[in-house]
Order: sequence, then structure tokens, then C-alpha cells
Amino acid sequence: MASQSNPQERMDFLRLIRRDAGIGYRRGIEKTWSQFPFVLTPTLPLPFVHWDTLQDLCNKSVGIYWTKPRPGIRHNPRFLEQFIYDTWARGRIHKRDLEFGRYVAKLVMLGWPDRLASTNEVLDVHRALIERYEETQPKIPLMDENDRYSLQYHGKINTLRSEYFKIRPLFRALIIILENPNFSDAPNQEVLLVRTGAEDGLSAPIDFEALSGKGNDSVTVTLETALRFVIQLHEREAAAFPETEHSYVHDMRHGNRERQAALIGYTGPEVNGPSTGWIEDGE
Repeated sequence: MASQSNPQERMDFLRLIRRDAGIGYRRGIEKTWSQFPFVLTPTLPLPFVHWDTLQDLCNKSVGIYWTKPRPGIRHNPRFLEQFIYDTWARGRIHKRDLEFGRYVAKLVMLGWPDRLASTNEVLDVHRALIERYEETQPKIPLMDENDRYSLQYHGKINTLRSEYFKIRPLFRALIIILENPNFSDAPNQEVLLVRTGAEDGLSAPIDFEALSGKGNDSVTVTLETALRFVIQLHEREAAAFPETEHSYVHDMRHGNRERQAALIGYTGPEVNGPSTGWIEDGE
């Protein structure tokens, strides 16, 4: 690339990257929520779970467990996906959190055909999924090129930068359980917010007193209330433990940025550094 560009040209390039990153990110959410949701029978030990699905547990703030789809209804969680994405996107968090699968929640659809899973059974599955990922994670960067397979999330499992995929302490500590889906009113959908008891790594314990007036381990609230509570906790943790700059290395295959620049005729200096810097510049 040439060494000079005018500020407007650079701004246009940054906006293009931001737009394309946002479109690709949104499509990734649609795939893992509506097109190919993670469906699991809540029996232990867990069956085989694809590595891309396990990696998609990472960098999330909470697990949402839909414990039994309603009989006779197509079990597509699109109504949840759209509302949750819109709620998350209205906050400032989304301006920096597009990399490495960062998102507010991971959906897991589970249940037997004849009964609901109990809260303790859901908690056991949650812990088992985290344990399975932690067993798998060291193997991911060792995968041979021929062993990589087409995945549901962002095209391929991220083997080259797997160190940036981590289970957040907040994800360990909190789950949301949805039992009776209200397809017509997602914000007021009743859910159970549950503390798992695993609070190591948090800046402070999770307290439901503001939601229920009691110090219980679970509380029934609306989905909207639960999401806002989770987002507030995420912001609390982000303020207490700011991520270092290197953790925002841009998750883009080598050369993509240069090819995008050439397509729009960008001739300025190469855009380097974490996405946080140039996303803010481009807005």
C-alpha cells in the first residue's frame, strides 16, 4: 500500500470493515441460534459435542437453557435470538465486542420428550459442558490442517488463535433457564435466573436481592430483566478487570484487510492494531 491517504478515504475504509464485520457477526449469531441451534439431551456423561460448539461457549456472559420445546410447534428460537441481539446491541458493549465469538449469551436447547429437566440437572449439564471444553481446548491448536472440518460458527474452528477463547467467570457463575416459551412476547417471557455457586474470578459475588428482595440462589424474572442484569454484571466485571490491548487482536484471516482495501481503491497506510481502535475511529 502507499504511505499516504486523505482522512476521508481512511474513514471510508474503516466504516467498510466495520460494516462487513457487523454483517458477518450477525450471520454467525443467526446460525448458532436459529439455523443450527445446539440441541442436547441432558443426560450425563455428555455425548460427543463438536469442537466448534464447545468453542462457542467462550467469551459469553451467560448460558440460556431452553429446557423443553413445546410439543407440536416448530422449535425455532428465532423469537429469542432477535430480541436478545437487539437488547445487547443497544448497549455500548457491542462497539468493541465483535471478536472471537464475544456475545451476551449461548443458547442450549435441552430436554427429554416426556418431562422437564430439573434445575439441578441443568446445572450439571452446564458444568459438564464447561469441563468438556476445558478438556478439549489444549488439543485445538494441535489439530492438523487435514483434521479441520467445516463448522457452524464463523466457517471454521479457530485453531490459530484459540488462546483468545476463554470461559468467562460470569458464564460459570450464572445461567438462565427458560421452560415455557412465549413466542409472542419475548421481553416479558418468564425465565429463571440461577446462581451456580462458581464465583471464582468475579470481582464480587452475584446478589439477587435487587431483583427479589431476597438472597436466594434463583429468581424468576422477565427475560428483559434477566438480560439487563447480566449486561450490568458484564460491565461491572469489565470495569474491574480491563482487558489488555493484545486481547483485542482482530480476528481476521491474513490478507483479508488488504484485499478489502484494494476493492475500494484504498491507498493509505495499512490499518493495524486492535479493532477497538479503528472501530471508534470509523464511527
